[in-house]
Amino acid sequence: MFQDFLKPFRRDYAKYLSGTVVRQALLVLGGYSMVWALRFCLKYRNIPEWWLIIALVLFDGVYLGLDLCLNALFARQLSFPMFARLRTISLKKVFQMPLLWHQQQTSGALVAKVNNGVGRVVQTAEAVSRELCPSLIRTCMTLVPLLIFSGITAPVLLVALLIFGWLTVVENNRRTHFRKGRHEKYVRDSGLFSEYVQSIQPVVQFGQCSRILNDYGKLQQRIIDQGLAEIEVANQFSWRKNMVLSVAKRVCQGIWIWQLRKGWTDAAMVMYLNMLTEDLLGSFWSYAGLLERVYEGLEPTRTLLRLLDEPARIADS
Repeated sequence: MFQDFLKPFRRDYAKYLSGTVVRQALLVLGGYSMVWALRFCLKYRNIPEWWLIIALVLFDGVYLGLDLCLNALFARQLSFPMFARLRTISLKKVFQMPLLWHQQQTSGALVAKVNNGVGRVVQTAEAVSRELCPSLIRTCMTLVPLLIFSGITAPVLLVALLIFGWLTVVENNRRTHFRKGRHEKYVRDSGLFSEYVQSIQPVVQFGQCSRILNDYGKLQQRIIDQGLAEIEVANQFSWRKNMVLSVAKRVCQGIWIWQLRKGWTDAAMVMYLNMLTEDLLGSFWSYAGLLERVYEGLEPTRTLLRLLDEPARIADS
């Protein structure tokens, strides 16, 4: 469903992803630069350390400049234009619907559907662009040096990734029921709140404040109950996923210590491999967080799609 919204921005999206590949390659290369610097200094002791410092600072400057250019590109060509386009086509669809359709809607709920849907689509597109794609690229590039310098740890990390991914999918499937009900109540909450504010005069004049506040409080309590039930499921799976990653990391560290004692590697390489593994395992949480946001945005996005797919009945000016 998200690809339909992204279709007009495919060319700019391709530019952004190309720059992301370069940025992630520089990031992985920057991690190895410290290993190279340590070995270089130990081998050529007559060369001043200041030259290495200047080279590393220049490298950091290039990386930061590229990162800022990518952020500006995303904001200028994707994020803000996408938000504006979705808001405009949503308003156009509302104008095309007949009066009977509007009489069957509440203005507050209709505005909430558009606001929530557009916001979630843009947030999900941004998460995929700035988190999923960089994480996937970084994971692939991180695995290359790990396979080259310590191939024995690759099966451990692969098994951890599979178990972590399976637990994440199971977790989100169990949270779907609570999440769907919560978003339905968010729309009802927005609609009721707008209606109550618009009807403030008769509500006060006829003494209905207490009754309305009581009903509104019950709605908020149902939202709280479903949110807490969802968090309870998330906490149960969070412990399991953390333990999977912890076991995988400690096993890898044990392997590197064994290789160091055997003389098959040095301390600089162990530091580099540990940094790569920490980065790789951290990317697993990026995937989990992104998947959670995608699931969180599915219901508002479906609601927006149903609105935009409504057959237009006023097509002539």
